[in-house]
Amino acid sequence: MNKNCMFLNIFSLFLIQIILTIYNFLIPKMILFYYNSEVNGFILSLNQFLNYINIIEGGVSSVILAILYKPIAINDIDEVSAIIKATNRIFRKIGYILFIYTIILAVIYPYFITVRYNRVYIFAMTMVISFSIFVQYCFSLSYKLLLQAKKKSYIYSFSQAVSLGIILIISSYLLKRGEDLLLVKLVAGIIFFLHAFLFMKYTKKMCNIKEVKKENKNFIAKRWDGFGINIASFVHNNTDIVLISFFLNLKEVSVYSVYNLIILGIKMFISTISIGFTPLLGEYYAKKEFNKLNLIFDKYEQIILFVSFAIGTITTKTIIPFITLFTKNTTDVNYIRPSFGIIFIIYAVIFSIREPFINMSYVTGQFKTITKYAYIEASINIIMSLFLIVKFELNGVILATLFSTLYRTMIQIIFLENKILKRNYKNLLIKIIVFILLMCSNLYLAKFINSTIDDWIDWIIYSFKITIIVILVQSLYMLFYYRKFILGKGVKK
Repeated sequence: MNKNCMFLNIFSLFLIQIILTIYNFLIPKMILFYYNSEVNGFILSLNQFLNYINIIEGGVSSVILAILYKPIAINDIDEVSAIIKATNRIFRKIGYILFIYTIILAVIYPYFITVRYNRVYIFAMTMVISFSIFVQYCFSLSYKLLLQAKKKSYIYSFSQAVSLGIILIISSYLLKRGEDLLLVKLVAGIIFFLHAFLFMKYTKKMCNIKEVKKENKNFIAKRWDGFGINIASFVHNNTDIVLISFFLNLKEVSVYSVYNLIILGIKMFISTISIGFTPLLGEYYAKKEFNKLNLIFDKYEQIILFVSFAIGTITTKTIIPFITLFTKNTTDVNYIRPSFGIIFIIYAVIFSIREPFINMSYVTGQFKTITKYAYIEASINIIMSLFLIVKFELNGVILATLFSTLYRTMIQIIFLENKILKRNYKNLLIKIIVFILLMCSNLYLAKFINSTIDDWIDWIIYSFKITIIVILVQSLYMLFYYRKFILGKGVKK
């Protein structure tokens, strides 16, 4: 049953990722084509500021997942219902705060940017875009977390894939017809609302959630354990665009965001794998089945390493040809920045490597302990960015993000290996060094592939050849690694 759920969860999330990747590349591409980089930067920057409402969420999602695992494992419906009731109340409060924040942002945002739209239009656009975030807090987010804890997130994922597909088709049609961006975003918001409302009704009935009088007070108290981590992580992840918006310009925001589309794709891919493993880790930890816990974590760690370095290698060779084709006929700003792309990819690989260790810390409820690491990471990012952006512009911003992420990754691994998993982190370091050597070997072998790329067909063929080399070389290493595992040596603890 666990294997079937894991497969469905991962498959459904891959489906979402495919649709979302198409959406994230196609819609900005159409905005660049039918409008310009400034308008694209305006939409992306506005989305970024609206996402700041996640600070108020304060780590509820991570904490509720950690608390749900035990009552679900023992089938305590009353306790689950009490947790969901408390979660609904908190999320709805966040939704109301979002509404107030949106009005304030809609009023003051026009004074900080230069774009061709008037203040009334910017106000309306801000309200419309925020609507899709609002409905998630008020209707669907609690039940999405419930299904994730029950290892049934595929139900939400498949339904979301359908709604995203509809939004993609309608948005593309409206943009091609030359309809106003405001109408495009409004239609998307309405579809988001219908999905959130129907999903809430279905999940509530399917999971037999009761109308209980009591709330889980323990959950509300523990909510604050994740608050510090949430703030620090959010600041760290959103520092770049905010600083670029204020210190550079919206065209540079557009450049950053185009590259970031690729990096977000990598992060989403890694998160998709994590969704399959995290509920199992939570279940085994709640039941105190530590042998199974360590076994599943070993597999999780090895798969993430394999995928992170494979994607990093492939992206290193294909990112600039992709950007060249993606921004073809866009001449108002230079998008071809190889050094920026390479730094961004290194950051993405480092970020991906730490994913199992971050999630394992959340599963085991180590929120208070690891908060200081998140604070230091965010502080390093902000301070370094302020110094480096002046001289190195975009490269300076992403360098600061890279170094701060490297710090958090290293300290998180050392903490978890020593305090929770009780094993030597040097064994992981050896694995990482091996994958770095494999990456260098693959990049060298890729030199012998014809890299003349004139259109998307050429790019797909080139990417496919690179992928074959990378998968083949890394798989040979994995076969050798698991041969030793089968003979009984296993993974060193």
